[in-house]
Amino acid sequence: MVVLIGGAAVFFWPHPCGVACAPAPTPVVVAPAPAPAPKASGPAPIYATQGTLVSGFPKALLLDSRATLMNSFSISYSSTTNETTGVWASNAPVSSTFSLYQFYFSKNGWKIIEQTSRGNTRGISAVNASSSTSASVVIEAAAKGSTITISYLTR
Repeated sequence: MVVLIGGAAVFFWPHPCGVACAPAPTPVVVAPAPAPAPKASGPAPIYATQGTLVSGFPKALLLDSRATLMNSFSISYSSTTNETTGVWASNAPVSSTFSLYQFYFSKNGWKIIEQTSRGNTRGISAVNASSSTSASVVIEAAAKGSTITISYLTR
């Protein structure tokens, strides 16, 4: 059966029980809109020339004098807050390098605020008691020795 309502045709068909009914509504599935891609925020790192340590990094924080500099960069968060980072390849194992940093920080005016260990990676963070600086050291096992990443933050 066809019925005109307001100029539109609505189709009815007999229900199995003999009563006319409208067609069943078709379910509409609306997928949520995809989340926008995250935008990079904050300052971008400035990389030093290969083999060169960025200006402002305290060389005293590298305790393995035989380590080879792999890369280095700095990030300026504001006119007073800056981070310098260096990454070195070392022949020393993770455990002895980590112990060396524990000793260095405890004997040179730093307060260790965190120590972490996960698999073949160890980390240590410290703040300098006499200034508004902090350092984080991550030592990861490598094929021969370890990779040492040191970040130094001044405020």
